[in-house]
Amino acid sequence: MNKSITAICITLLITLICIGFTGCANNKQITEATNTTTEETKTNTIQVKKLTSAEQDLLTLAGVNTSPVFLDYSVDNTIKSIILYTQAYQNGKLVDISGLQVLSMNTDNAYTGTIALSSYPKDNSNTINWSCAIHRQSTGSASTSSTTWETQLPNTSEYMGMAMEQLQHTTDIVAGKPIVLTVFVYDQDGDIDFYGTNDNPEIISKYDYVYIQRCIFSAKNSDDVILPSLETTPQ
Repeated sequence: MNKSITAICITLLITLICIGFTGCANNKQITEATNTTTEETKTNTIQVKKLTSAEQDLLTLAGVNTSPVFLDYSVDNTIKSIILYTQAYQNGKLVDISGLQVLSMNTDNAYTGTIALSSYPKDNSNTINWSCAIHRQSTGSASTSSTTWETQLPNTSEYMGMAMEQLQHTTDIVAGKPIVLTVFVYDQDGDIDFYGTNDNPEIISKYDYVYIQRCIFSAKNSDDVILPSLETTPQ
């Protein structure tokens, strides 16, 4: 029971930090509205957002042993919705899509926001806890969507090899084009050697278990987008 409560608290904390980040960033844009800055012109991009020391201390205090991934994005009013999802591959085959979220955007305004991603082992077992949150904010409007789920690796000590990569550089957002945010790989022999978050089929086929977290910024309204599934390709 204590572990379940801890997981819920961690998720809430990550979501609150996610909201706090965007609020501060958006206030800065509003107060500097009379000045033309490079930061204001960087629309339709996504990039890493680093934690402040105070926010990192809060995560440490809550017992978050692995740092969540925080990504800031900025979009213009051509973007109508955001889709976030995690693909699970086993021995090179897509076997599951989880953590699916769709967040609508106001059609009249540009938006800034933050995506927060977290994963950590449950009770030192082969169960992995996942948490994802999306926040978006514009003048007079804000909303947040979050979800949690679990995945189960084989119950054997052989599955010890694990590695993770995340988006590192500022990336242009192209409507309808998936962006890889994180890649997690697990392998039985522990021999893992890969770099970056590019869509590399060799990574998917080489390792026993691969989890890829992606987002799509869509020019379609949330009711009209084709959601990722085992049978469909997102548009």
